[in-house]
Amino acid sequence: MKISEYIQHLERILSEHGDLEVETSNFLGRVAAPIPSAQHRMILMGRETKPRFACSLDPEYRKGERVCHV
Repeated sequence: MKISEYIQHLERILSEHGDLEVETSNFLGRVAAPIPSAQHRMILMGRETKPRFACSLDPEYRKGERVCHV
């Protein structure tokens, strides 16, 4: 999904329900949703199978395309 499509979904919810709090759930329970950011997908190598996002310590050749991380 592109950012523009994601924004359309949020705008539809906003128009139907008003300015709601944005929450998610994790192992702690219900929490405030994190601020979206732009990150790189990690290029998996060898026996790696778990998709993840690259961090600043990862080498450039392991960084894939940029995506919006929500």
